[in-house]
Amino acid sequence: IGTWNNLARNITDDFESSFSISSDSWHLSGISIYVYTAPGLKLTCLFDDLQFIDTEPPVVDSVVFDATPMYYEDVTVSVSTNDVRPGVSSVFAIYSIDSWSSSDISVGVYDEGNWYNATIPSQVYNTQVEFYIRVVDGCSNERIDDNGGFFYTYTVGDDVDPTLTITNPANNTDQSGLLSITADVDDPGSGIEWVQFNADGSGAITDYTAPYSQNWNLDDETLGSHFVIVTVRDYAGHQVTKTHYFTVVDIVDPVLNSPSDVEFTVGEIGYMISWDPTDIRPATYEVFVDSVSTYSGDWNSSSELITINLDGLGVGTHNYTCVVYDDAGNSAADTVIVIVNAITTSTTPEPTTTSPTTTGPTTSPGPSGEPPLSLILAVAGIGVFGVLIIVFVVIRKMKKE
Repeated sequence: IGTWNNLARNITDDFESSFSISSDSWHLSGISIYVYTAPGLKLTCLFDDLQFIDTEPPVVDSVVFDATPMYYEDVTVSVSTNDVRPGVSSVFAIYSIDSWSSSDISVGVYDEGNWYNATIPSQVYNTQVEFYIRVVDGCSNERIDDNGGFFYTYTVGDDVDPTLTITNPANNTDQSGLLSITADVDDPGSGIEWVQFNADGSGAITDYTAPYSQNWNLDDETLGSHFVIVTVRDYAGHQVTKTHYFTVVDIVDPVLNSPSDVEFTVGEIGYMISWDPTDIRPATYEVFVDSVSTYSGDWNSSSELITINLDGLGVGTHNYTCVVYDDAGNSAADTVIVIVNAITTSTTPEPTTTSPTTTGPTTSPGPSGEPPLSLILAVAGIGVFGVLIIVFVVIRKMKKE
């Protein structure tokens, strides 16, 4: 009749409506068109541009993935999907690690059983990964599965303990002075949150910044066995603790000054010797006088001076040796020489006379008929207690009978 008519039919719907058979149980193998016309009329049919159109997108049955992956693991997303006609063409897992500021696409790979597997590469600890599924069939129909608008998500974890090595002090060693406790730690997953140092279990000191170390002044500690506990914790909450034992020793001798030697005259007073020792662990002293132990005691009292009074010391040369000891048995010694001099003796000169000088003594008669005085000797000196002593010696000539 001079007019072209386009015939469009949903043959899938026609078939299923007529035979009550689901669309996945049959396939199209041919089309027949029957034309009826009235007698005497002629009908011409021209078939051009036959188009079979699929308007149904694929169906996503399930999405399976590891919801608790670790920082060292890739994540495989497995998608079960189907499309009756013409079938699934491609599957994508589209993911983001920054709340969709940017995104990457992982192309799925077909596997037996209508499962498509997409791999999301490993991410750093505590990263939140969001993704959705996009399935396309052969007619470019697309199905988006975004978990009902909430996206599929997982957070990257860390199940590996940090490593810890106490680099100083070495275990079971002798230590003294200022001890620097150092630790070598590592955690490639979540990273190091802190390192704690606990000296003798008395209380932990926390260090948040590398390099991790803590000083311990062993001069304030007793000699003998001690220990240090070191603990490291990562941001995932995993902790590792190690303990090293050591012995505090003291190998340093005390320091002892050297007072000057002393010299004085017997009877003088106020002379003394003072030693001033120093040591971090003072203990005892002993003073030897002429090799005899004479004085001893502690020198860790409020006054550290060791003072020896020399009053009453007899004439002669004396050896005073002081030996000081610390708690570890280290010692130091010093010797002071003390010289005590005797009192110097002086002689009173004879008196001069007006008589002529003779070669011998004068012989004038003594009083009351006594023999003449031959010689008077006066000796003067100072005694031990400072008293002047004068001794007169009188020699008289005796009368002959």
